[in-house]
Amino acid sequence: MGLVFDIEVLPYDEYESLAKNHPRIGKLAEKEGYVFFWTGPTDFRVDPNSEDFERLNNEYNILMNSRDSILESFELLD
Repeated sequence: MGLVFDIEVLPYDEYESLAKNHPRIGKLAEKEGYVFFWTGPTDFRVDPNSEDFERLNNEYNILMNSRDSILESFELLD
């Protein structure tokens, strides 16, 4: 199955360096010099040669369409 998004954390300066070169990245929160962020896929995430391609592609697209609402729910807990 394909990656929809990943949540990572880096020190602020490392995040800034990565964000300049990564086409699919978004800041979620900052705390004590660290940045929590998401990254998305940069390539096609369903094997086009799969006999289940149409079903898998539809399922993947449903997940991708849910991504923003999931990411919007992110919050840091104390």
